[in-house]
Amino acid sequence: MLVYLWFPEFPGVEWGAEHLATRPPCYGTSSLSSSTTSCHNNEGQLEDPRASKHQRVQTEDPRASKHQRGQPEDARASKRQRVQPSQPEEPRAKLQVVKNKDRVFKRSKRPSTAVIPEYTVYRPNAAECVKQSCSNPVDVFLLMYPPTLREITVEMSNLYSTQTKGKQLNLSMDELLTFYGILIASGYSSVPRRHMYWSVDNDVHNESISGAMRRNRFDDIMASVHVVDNTKITDDPFFKVRPIFSELNHSYKIMPFHEWLSVDESMIPYYGRHGCKQFIKGKPIRFGYKVWSLTSSSGYMYHMEPYCGSHTFLPETGLGQGPSVIIGLAEQAQVPQGCKFFHDNLFTTLSLMDEMTKRGYGSSGTMRQNCLFDVPFTPLNAFMKLPRGTSEILCQGEKLLVHWKQEHCHSGNKHG
Repeated sequence: MLVYLWFPEFPGVEWGAEHLATRPPCYGTSSLSSSTTSCHNNEGQLEDPRASKHQRVQTEDPRASKHQRGQPEDARASKRQRVQPSQPEEPRAKLQVVKNKDRVFKRSKRPSTAVIPEYTVYRPNAAECVKQSCSNPVDVFLLMYPPTLREITVEMSNLYSTQTKGKQLNLSMDELLTFYGILIASGYSSVPRRHMYWSVDNDVHNESISGAMRRNRFDDIMASVHVVDNTKITDDPFFKVRPIFSELNHSYKIMPFHEWLSVDESMIPYYGRHGCKQFIKGKPIRFGYKVWSLTSSSGYMYHMEPYCGSHTFLPETGLGQGPSVIIGLAEQAQVPQGCKFFHDNLFTTLSLMDEMTKRGYGSSGTMRQNCLFDVPFTPLNAFMKLPRGTSEILCQGEKLLVHWKQEHCHSGNKHG
């Protein structure tokens, strides 16, 4: 048995490049500047929230590493301190939740018309310009991997090498791009050990990789590559890679928004130890980092946000986790009105549909049985005895609820 919820939408078109040129940078409700670089209090001094009222001064810290023991105590203490935001964000007002028992359902196939703006297209858009001007895959990579992120990587990698190893890395932009090229090549030309790429044996030797960079130089860069200053730690579990997400989300907006959008969770494989590692049973990738993703119907990523519990950079709307993810991604990505969202039963609620209609979005998805209390469908036990293919249709305002029976539940699509 499966319940499917659908909004009747107006046919629309794509977002144009003329509007994209006027859109401001989008970093969401918690920007990078306020989450990763705010390291001073109101008086301009660094704060250490873990420092007790009465501190004991030690001449030598037994937990300090070998290269840290020769440094002053103040220098080692600054590396351990955690930086707190100078001004905490104000709590967000909760959205209105209407209970199912307060709704009026009708057995009709014609719901009220949802007032959703048309989706306007402008030609030529950014995607067509990229196809004409970036025929080389390297140009496309450099377009989507912005210069700001490359400059941050070079600067922070050199800083990290100086802080931890006491020597200059002298990483240049050309070396960084060569380093990225070796990582990409190792993805489709794999060997048991990385050093085999520089081996003289004919069966594992890779001339492209060995000729581009020396082995020891690659190891030095691999051991020092960073995008943040480790002395400015925040409470964000992903603070070491937060600039990557922020910059990539900004560069993804180069392409125009598609009319049909999908919201779902994606997994980044990881089998090590980390507090944000997730286990999802029955998924192709069971262990790793979970990322909330906003994509087009063709799979293009518009916005992504890593899940890290209460530290996730998404607003709390009061409608539940699933609706908060969809509303938060739509806000942070600045999705134009007229787009239609598709999602599974992890996100869909009637309150979400109400809020999406107010914001000028179409929304469609499946619902779980525990979200159907006080909805006048046939009782579950009686409905399961009906023949396969039996369906029921209810309307509530501009929402259309379809309830049908099938042997195996699977998500379906229906476009208005």
